[in-house]
Amino acid sequence: MKKIGMQIRDKVLLYGTICPECVLRGPKGAAKRLNDRLLARMDEPSGALRRSGWKKIGRLQVLTALKVAALEETDSFPLEARQAAVRELREKR
Repeated sequence: MKKIGMQIRDKVLLYGTICPECVLRGPKGAAKRLNDRLLARMDEPSGALRRSGWKKIGRLQVLTALKVAALEETDSFPLEARQAAVRELREKR
């Protein structure tokens, strides 16, 4: 069974998962990494972003922005999540 990372949620609302590397960066570091990836993708000429000559934000960008906002409001990840991230990264080696 493949582990998919830590789940980011607000009570029952699931924003998605983040990788073990992002868990170890902490909430602020993970938010910065996701935000950097989001901004880099805004220049891609995909159909979801370009219509009739103007940019339009796609569903993936909206979900990523929500995930970034949730991470920015988080002080720290639980110890269990950080320990699980370390174990998962060790298993990859």
